[in-house]
Amino acid sequence: MFLDNGVRLCAVVGTAVPEQHHSARDSFASAVPVWQAQFASTQPKILNHIADTYFDDPGLTPLERTLMVFASYNAGPTRIARLRKKAREQGLNPNEWFDNVEFAVARDVGQETVQYVGDIYKYYTAYRLTLAEEQRVRHAKRSVRIT
Repeated sequence: MFLDNGVRLCAVVGTAVPEQHHSARDSFASAVPVWQAQFASTQPKILNHIADTYFDDPGLTPLERTLMVFASYNAGPTRIARLRKKAREQGLNPNEWFDNVEFAVARDVGQETVQYVGDIYKYYTAYRLTLAEEQRVRHAKRSVRIT
């Protein structure tokens, strides 16, 4: 899954995300599906499969699609698809995660999936800001050498 300028989101957060899971005895929402227990190298394939199968919707921006996929990875793709429909019935935007589908998920699943997606987005935002700052510094250094 790719977001702005080809940044591979699952590569950015891939090592941090699985550590967020708890054992199945902590809560129902944290129960790890069989397909989720595969090796980390298969994680991008799983995420792409979820995206292509459940969220091939032209109404979703690449960012929103990615957030829905990560929510699905945590809570199950059919559940998130169902909760998008429920969000629409509640007058919320089914194509936006934050402050929309997020609320329907929180009511039905609880805070774990909401926190999971929020953490991923936080890591992604930090990565983007760090990358932008590094590029700015490199550009400034090149400008100093030229003059």
